[in-house]
Amino acid sequence: MPLWPIVAFAAKVVFLLCVFIWLRSTFPRIRYDRLMTFGWKVLLPLCLLNLMITGAVKVILFP
Repeated sequence: MPLWPIVAFAAKVVFLLCVFIWLRSTFPRIRYDRLMTFGWKVLLPLCLLNLMITGAVKVILFP
């Protein structure tokens, strides 16, 4: 079994961990009430819109 796929995977994991640590230390912690407001007022409508568009595309393109 060649060693390079394992090394490449480990390098990608280390890179992503460094990016996550960097982002976590750069940006302040989000307040819980602002996160909940974002979820209810932004993410939920986007989720429902995604469901409607996906359903319409499925009905129209794949009868």
